[in-house]
Amino acid sequence: MRVHIIIRRKVPETMREQVADLTRLMRRMALRQDGYFYGETLAPAQHSDEHIIISTWRSLGCWHRWSESSIRRKIQTRIDAVLESETEYRMQQDTLPRSFDIAFETLPAAPVGQRPTAPAPMAT
Repeated sequence: MRVHIIIRRKVPETMREQVADLTRLMRRMALRQDGYFYGETLAPAQHSDEHIIISTWRSLGCWHRWSESSIRRKIQTRIDAVLESETEYRMQQDTLPRSFDIAFETLPAAPVGQRPTAPAPMAT
């Protein structure tokens, strides 16, 4: 089952560019890892030092292999050296089975300018 790793960092304003560069490097390395789907980085909309990264993996095992790899540890050590506090991690699993995602992805798109219609109810 897919897992989403939510990474929270407090980044001093003077270090934002350096941390952003290291985060991009870490994502490029993650792209090469088995089980990595995608990630996104959310910067504060208002003046804040909090940055959130959501990283999506095929399984918790795939995430753990990456999180324990030497290259990730080296990059994380460089990030931690400039943060105001320790990086926080939270793991969340999808609540819907993958079959639901596949069914949803196969719904036909609505013509331009029209609202999509709900699929017919499933027979029981």
